[in-house]
Amino acid sequence: MTSCDGTGLPPSGTVSDSTDCDDYDPSAHEKFSFYTDADSDTFGFGSLVEVCAADAFSPPVGYSLDNTDCDDTDSRKTITYPFYADADGDTYGAGPLVQACAISDLLPPTGFSLNDTDCDDSNVLKFNTFSFFIDGDEDTFGSNLTGFACAVDAMSPPAGFSINDTDCDDTNALKTISYLYYVDTDGDTFGGTTSELLCTENASSPPNGYSVNNTDCDDADPLKFNLFLFYEDVDGDSFGAGIPLSVCGENSTTPPTGYSLDGTDCDDENDQIYKSTPLYADLDGDGHDDGFVQGPLCYGDTLPAGTSSSTLGTDCDDTDALVYRSAILFTDVDGDTYTVGLGSIVCYGDTLPEGTTLTPSQTEDCDDLSGAVYRSDILFTDFDNDTYTVGAGSAC
Repeated sequence: MTSCDGTGLPPSGTVSDSTDCDDYDPSAHEKFSFYTDADSDTFGFGSLVEVCAADAFSPPVGYSLDNTDCDDTDSRKTITYPFYADADGDTYGAGPLVQACAISDLLPPTGFSLNDTDCDDSNVLKFNTFSFFIDGDEDTFGSNLTGFACAVDAMSPPAGFSINDTDCDDTNALKTISYLYYVDTDGDTFGGTTSELLCTENASSPPNGYSVNNTDCDDADPLKFNLFLFYEDVDGDSFGAGIPLSVCGENSTTPPTGYSLDGTDCDDENDQIYKSTPLYADLDGDGHDDGFVQGPLCYGDTLPAGTSSSTLGTDCDDTDALVYRSAILFTDVDGDTYTVGLGSIVCYGDTLPEGTTLTPSQTEDCDDLSGAVYRSDILFTDFDNDTYTVGAGSAC
């Protein structure tokens, strides 16, 4: 612009050049390089831009001499601080320290934490480790070994861990509890009195050499496991005595040595005698008895002399084997069936004594020496048969 006053100078309010970057601010007339400070916290961000200012050290509002603002949208945040990444947002971090823009070093932004104690930064529910028992077979029952594991809480162990140490075999998921079994030395499935706790799948599946019961009466003999009632046989003659005893045996019909199924031994200290039954006296051995022998009488394979186990009847004379029975016999010497006198008790054998009979006659034999005569009557003498008799009558 040219002056009109003839002085050659520019008029008032004008200059001879056009380099003023801000003709409304007398302090600013030249552009300098500054960083944008969008949040006006005096800390800039990004690349240098040309801005009109009083000088290179006086950035206008909205600009800064540095570009260290870590978040130029928030005036509270200007510097980065070291924090730990918190991927799951549970306020617990993990991994190495990383720089993050924050208000202060005690106020980590979202996604970051002051600590690195998160044991699982991918799960918001897990951030602490707890001590659990190792569960090698993952059957929920732990061994006596312990280990730390990341979990929701102390009562929620992850796979491979347990809150108990009761697993008796942590290498087998089917075996968790120890059960009480009895030692079965002879392998007959019946146990003795010695018991042990063993780790098995269940209470009814004992391993070899053990049993669920303790009823074996002889755990050294597989054939013997039950008690049976037998009689003690002290003298070993196969006949026992006393009351029956519970004895360990193979079965109810096979008594062990020293015992018997029979309890009738009348003398269990003498193996030659063992039985005692009612016996009949039979001194002459004719099979007829003289009553029972006073007893009891204990004997063996043979009967005592002068005795019998059976009888044919009562013996009227046990000193004579030829006679044994008795009856009332009547005299009949001539055998004409007419008897003489009263009968008497006579002891005899297989046949009637000679001159006797069992049956008395109605009339007595008047002459027992002649079989031809036997009756008597009053007869009168009549030699000439004229029916006239002589003298008093009598005749047999």
